[in-house]
Amino acid sequence: MRPAAFSLFSRLFCIFVFMGGFGGLFAAKRMLILDFRSIDHDPNFQYLEISLTESVRKYLHEKYEIVEPDMNDISSQMRDASFIFSEDLHNKNVALQLGLLTGQDVVLSGGFRQKIKEHGTAVISLEVFIIDVENRTLVKRIAGEMAVDSNLFTSIDKFSQRIVQEARAVLPNKGEYDFDQYTPVRMTQFTILTGYNLNSSLPVLRSNQNLQTGARLLPADLGGFIAGIEIRRDRLLKVNRLVGYTRLDAQFINSSLPVTNESTESAARGYGGTLEAGLGYQFFRFRRFFATALAGGGFNYTAFKIDFSGLKNQPIANGSRENLTQISGALYGPVASTGIRLGLQLNRSLSWELGASYQLSFLSGSVSGNVIATMGVGLRL
Repeated sequence: MRPAAFSLFSRLFCIFVFMGGFGGLFAAKRMLILDFRSIDHDPNFQYLEISLTESVRKYLHEKYEIVEPDMNDISSQMRDASFIFSEDLHNKNVALQLGLLTGQDVVLSGGFRQKIKEHGTAVISLEVFIIDVENRTLVKRIAGEMAVDSNLFTSIDKFSQRIVQEARAVLPNKGEYDFDQYTPVRMTQFTILTGYNLNSSLPVLRSNQNLQTGARLLPADLGGFIAGIEIRRDRLLKVNRLVGYTRLDAQFINSSLPVTNESTESAARGYGGTLEAGLGYQFFRFRRFFATALAGGGFNYTAFKIDFSGLKNQPIANGSRENLTQISGALYGPVASTGIRLGLQLNRSLSWELGASYQLSFLSGSVSGNVIATMGVGLRL
């Protein structure tokens, strides 16, 4: 678990990064559909603001895998950021800034005005923008006209379908991935975790196969149940699928360690804590299921006591002839970990997750690794 541990850690991390990059090609999109605006504020055509917006929304949801934010949250964020004049939302620069502010993948905005053409014919002139927020690019500018006549609503549907066709450049088709319809717009999650350090029950993972006088204890010799709380932020730095997390774990040492020349094992008890922060990438999402690769680092402290009182042949203390009934001490130092978390989104606020991680502990002159299995419940607030 020395050079091999570093090799395993780096290989796992590279695999997860690769899988994350591949999985990122397929993702449902968070899309903000802004209400169409009457640029000239003609009261005779104010009703088109709702009619156009709802027509476009209907066809977009029928064809593509998108999730819209809670407009109450959007309105609150607009007020906090001093977006006061809602009539300016048809402007592509304003729409882009609002998409960045609210963490969207795509923003659609548009406006219209009445025009009088030759021979006094009235038409509605429209301009629509489809904006890729992450790349800060204008994907499509769609312009058109609709005659103000008895076929106006038919023309609205045709124009809406044209917009939907143009949106294929940036939106995934319906049925490819519909995970995001279950994912809440709120991006902060609190996860309560319970777990088990497998080193406590799998001797092959321990640094010391048998304890003997003078042996150096390492974190890989100790294990037990783990309880923790994790605060996770999705779309970290406005990047879709990128996750940032901070986790605090408490470990309750409960290990049995074999002793040289003794059939009865010694009992190790104690407690420990790990504070860790890191990044993750959600490399797989399909319907309600997801998988996230995690990598991070932090600091661990473990206090332990090993009881030899029940042994027939108790170890002898170095430099004396006295038998040891117990030893105690503390291990502490930096840690690094990599792992994977599988999850099921139960509803828009609750998820159930399973995970496994490999944690490296760095002590002076030595490195040891722990394999940890976890299970938890995530709650979006």
